[in-house]
Amino acid sequence: MAFLRRVWRLFRMFWVLLAGIAITLLVLPFRRVGWLNDASVMSIATWWHRRMLGAMGIAVRVEGEIKPRAGIWISNHISWLDILVIGSQAPVHFVSKAEVRRWPVIGFLAAQTGTLFIQRGANQTDQIVTAMQKKLTEGYSVLFFPEGTTGHGHYLRRFHGRLFDAALALHAPIVPVAIRYEHEPQPHPVVPYIDQQSLLHNLWGVLALPRLAVTVYGGQPIAVEGVERRRLAERSRDVIRAALELPAPALPPTELKSAKRNKPAQD
Repeated sequence: MAFLRRVWRLFRMFWVLLAGIAITLLVLPFRRVGWLNDASVMSIATWWHRRMLGAMGIAVRVEGEIKPRAGIWISNHISWLDILVIGSQAPVHFVSKAEVRRWPVIGFLAAQTGTLFIQRGANQTDQIVTAMQKKLTEGYSVLFFPEGTTGHGHYLRRFHGRLFDAALALHAPIVPVAIRYEHEPQPHPVVPYIDQQSLLHNLWGVLALPRLAVTVYGGQPIAVEGVERRRLAERSRDVIRAALELPAPALPPTELKSAKRNKPAQD
């Protein structure tokens, strides 16, 4: 049964992917001559994300409010599916690792929808912040994953603060989003894209699931006025941790041990 489920879903995904390529190639000339703006392209991308999730048998439920609004969006990071899940709910430009740009077909489609690619360890933060600010001034939203990498989902890594500079410079709000792949007990045993898995290996496991339910929590915007970068990152992490109902400090085991070693002695 699992094998037939995988084959059927792969068949459906193929046609959605083919539709994405065809639409992209059709709209490219119109974008180049200015007959189609980014807002229209992002609306098409939102539609495509929903179709792809449907083809994979993934159902998304929203708690709170998720609506198009300019600002810096942030989210916890569990899987490559996070982009499909969030992208299906609102038009948003993503900040992604540069490796995604080299993925066949997917990298091309991501680039055409305005994804900003960052090369880890290449000191590109300032360039990405500038690109994020440009999108913000044009009235768009940009999402990045402040943990910097994926995790199991039952903890949160410390949030890196540098990309918050784009919000601070333009006084743009931080829009927190939290993702939970439903399973009891947590974490989900299949979805997390971790431990040097290949994309195909992870996809093969996800497609075998009878059903995958995802809950997306949309939080209220966080004001940035008068808050320094490090504190803003910590506050944003607290909001997402609370939405996921994770007990504080909800750090991964390695960071938790380090935090305990560095904790000042109590008098």
